[in-house]
Amino acid sequence: MNESKICAFISATVIGIVAMCMMASSFYDVVPSRHVAIWTQFQRVKYNETSGPGFYWKLPWVNGVHMFTGPDKDDVSYTCGTKDGITFEGKVSITNRLSPENALRTYLIHGENPDQANIYDMAEIIMQTICAQMTAREFLITKINITDDLLCKQMVEAQNKSKSGLEIVEGMVKVFRPRPTNSNIGDVIKMEAEHRSAALTADEKRKLDAKLASLAADKQRADEKLARARNIAEQLRITDSQETELKREKNKLNAEKERAEISNEMDKAKAAKDAAVKLIEATANKDAGLLLAIENEAKLTKEYLREKEIEALKENNKIYYGANIGDVFRLNKE
Repeated sequence: MNESKICAFISATVIGIVAMCMMASSFYDVVPSRHVAIWTQFQRVKYNETSGPGFYWKLPWVNGVHMFTGPDKDDVSYTCGTKDGITFEGKVSITNRLSPENALRTYLIHGENPDQANIYDMAEIIMQTICAQMTAREFLITKINITDDLLCKQMVEAQNKSKSGLEIVEGMVKVFRPRPTNSNIGDVIKMEAEHRSAALTADEKRKLDAKLASLAADKQRADEKLARARNIAEQLRITDSQETELKREKNKLNAEKERAEISNEMDKAKAAKDAAVKLIEATANKDAGLLLAIENEAKLTKEYLREKEIEALKENNKIYYGANIGDVFRLNKE
């Protein structure tokens, strides 16, 4: 096999692979994130429903139209003229999003790119209308801050009327300061502002100085009043501290007094208890003495006294009895 045949074989192989890949890609579709797919067949909608992000098998003659549903920022340039004959060039920024549930209706009414007619063209028309209702000074200076709200409101109304399915994001509509194209009114307005700033008369300056002096005096009085209030507050704080300390000492003395009274009452109770005990002991001793006296009185009989007399005589006489009865009445020989 020569080189020409090899090259032809390689070329045919590459072409076949490419053709196969192209044919294979016609059998599936991948819907990206923040998109919905509308399935068409020969430019006509085949299904009355949309598909979200993901992988889908399809027939080669069925095409998936991808509609972006995320926030979309559109910058629109415009030219307009004011009612006093001044023309302007400007730019606006409008953030909008396509509602996924309205994507099919939007495609049927406005096609694959609804932004062109409903955002770009409509914003230019509305800005021309707003500009035509104002003077150049109003459009450039005095009413420039309200044009954002005017444009946003009218754009929302326009989307509802056209059934575009596009939602204008509130707070995300901005009208930038325009540029005059057939006049130097911008320079004139700037010079007028500088002249007004420089035309401050001596009387106005004197009034301003007097006002500043009055404000300074008011500030000084306020500072003095604040200082006095702080001094009073400090004195009150000290007084409160002293009163608190006095209350603490008073409470301490009261507590000591109560403890002394309690101790005194306890001493009185102890003394009363001791006295009662002593009284009880004395009463008991008295009763015991009375019993002893009664017992002794009961013993004082003639027989008892005679017995005691004999015992006393036995213990204290000087008689020696000896070995013989005849010595009974003889005095003891020393």
